[in-house]
Amino acid sequence: MAMTPEQRRVLDLALPMLRQDLDVYRCLPVLIAENLLSDDDIDVLVAEPVRSLRVIKFIRILQQRGSRAYDVFLNILRQLEGASHLADHITELHESLILEANPLPPPRTVNITVSGYDAHNDGDVMLTIFIIVL
Repeated sequence: MAMTPEQRRVLDLALPMLRQDLDVYRCLPVLIAENLLSDDDIDVLVAEPVRSLRVIKFIRILQQRGSRAYDVFLNILRQLEGASHLADHITELHESLILEANPLPPPRTVNITVSGYDAHNDGDVMLTIFIIVL
């Protein structure tokens, strides 16, 4: 399955932080073991001497590998020492994109009025309940 447009967009939005903090080489063993990178991909990444450009190439390759690559990459970041903040950042970006695409409706108030007879006090009783619906 192809990487979703939202997943690709999230990785694009995360690029500035990834360019600063991601060590691509630490991600490679798992991605190779999961058959998500080819030998040609590895050659392209190893041949890039500039770290920030290597990260960009890495993300572009990853975006072509599908949703599973996105999930595996996120799990790698969660498990790598010193990289969990990257996973958190990507997760927050993803959640904010979902909220932008599906905004919550404004809350509304529902009034419920119940009336009846109170036998103990020998009289009518009216109860009004206000419910805020999100």
